[in-house]
Amino acid sequence: MRKVKGKIAVTLLFPVLLLGGCRTEYDRRDIFQYLKGQYDIPGFIVGNEPQEMKDGQGYTDYLWTVRLKNDSELVFHVLDDTGWGMESVSNYLWTDFDDVVMCRRYEEYGEMPRFTLEVTRDEEHDVMISSILTASFETKQQLQQLFRELQDFSEFYEENGYGTQIRVNLQMENPLRYRCAYVVDDGDYVSSPKAFTAKDYETARNKYILTCLDYRFEDQLKQFTQEEIAEALKDYRYCIGISRDGTEDGEPDYYDDLCANQFAYGVSFGTLYEILSREGIEIEGNSWHYSFQGIDGSLYEISYDFCDYPFETDTGTCNGYYYLKDGEKVPMAAYFYNHFTKREIREITGLVLTIGERK
Repeated sequence: MRKVKGKIAVTLLFPVLLLGGCRTEYDRRDIFQYLKGQYDIPGFIVGNEPQEMKDGQGYTDYLWTVRLKNDSELVFHVLDDTGWGMESVSNYLWTDFDDVVMCRRYEEYGEMPRFTLEVTRDEEHDVMISSILTASFETKQQLQQLFRELQDFSEFYEENGYGTQIRVNLQMENPLRYRCAYVVDDGDYVSSPKAFTAKDYETARNKYILTCLDYRFEDQLKQFTQEEIAEALKDYRYCIGISRDGTEDGEPDYYDDLCANQFAYGVSFGTLYEILSREGIEIEGNSWHYSFQGIDGSLYEISYDFCDYPFETDTGTCNGYYYLKDGEKVPMAAYFYNHFTKREIREITGLVLTIGERK
């Protein structure tokens, strides 16, 4: 149970972090106060004694069983979880209340045909580890449909969810998701609000747009207006500018509808194609697969399909991206990189780019 709990406690639940490097002893009253601090619920019924259990690392944990006073059939847990922290052993509390409520309300609602509730459970101790509504989309229209369902469900949940959160993972069907050993999740919308609003939809839509802009998924970009694209780029940190005088100190001329990667990987294969085309460099192909003559006279061929180069990593051999220089394979800096740095672009093309917020 240790491996799963550690991840969930950080990302999905409500841990109480303990400082000082020693173990805190919790009693029944502490469990009650912890829950009252997390949820605005009339009353809890906390079991008299916790269940003692050993985790995978040999530490002793304590599992408290809890019920609601106004709904005794809704059973959940608080775990007093012990483990090795930064420098010493410590413990913290987390609860599966959000997930238990989520499962109950999802079953009661029963009208979300585009969604699946994915549940992870510790069967041995009957503890809920996580619950998350999942769905996928590949068009703007599908994303809109998903949010309509979420908004309807969240209205029901606001009245019946005890103020708990709705955890959601909307997966963009990114054409590059499974191209190499690294699974791309760019464009996914992961959130856990208590209710979904029009602002949440705009956030998901903007992330979708920025992903399509980054990789230059041209068919998907046709779905969006120039106003929507401008809105997505409005406060984006990784805009692309070009120095017209060819120097690092030159005033950058920013492209209105191009962007670099949100994780600072650089300029994608597809966006580099677009830059070369706009700068008048002779190029053959399209944003997915193209070739051109570099500033050094070499013939460069770049493609998202070039992703079977064997990289040696800490976990073994992983297939990853490369490009061709005069027919020879040149591996990218990391196996999952299909983006070039500014330095690499300058060496290959002579173009001097800047990446960052508009000046």
